[in-house]
Amino acid sequence: MKIAYIIEEDVSYESGVLKKLAAQMQAWLGEGHQVKFFALSPKLEVCPRLNVAGEVILSPSVLTNQIQAVKLVKPITVWQPDIVYMRLGLYNPFWIKISSSFPIVIEVNSDDLSEHNASHNYHSWLYHRLTRDILFRKVGGRYGLCYT
Repeated sequence: MKIAYIIEEDVSYESGVLKKLAAQMQAWLGEGHQVKFFALSPKLEVCPRLNVAGEVILSPSVLTNQIQAVKLVKPITVWQPDIVYMRLGLYNPFWIKISSSFPIVIEVNSDDLSEHNASHNYHSWLYHRLTRDILFRKVGGRYGLCYT
């Protein structure tokens, strides 16, 4: 299976998110899948831990992510993955284009509304609150959330 992993994250240094991404990709590779990451990052350098193939698009800000994301459509479409895997982030019309072409899985690690409210400004939180369900409607499987 060909898996495209989309991430909006600085991929130039080893963060906790990138450690998780690398471990997930290595697990898929170990199972015989082909994996390629597609990143919107403020820097084009890729940390050594991500020693698998990928495409990085320079995107120095959240606003720029909204514009630059369209540049990922072509390389993902050309690669023709069987499935697209991504972490939940701010809604971007680009994700709808991708989810219309390929099955999509969205990773949600927390109560995203509360977490986004605590770590972003009001306008960002409001945008997330108003648009998050647009993408969730494109996901084939749904799982309930359990908070402890």
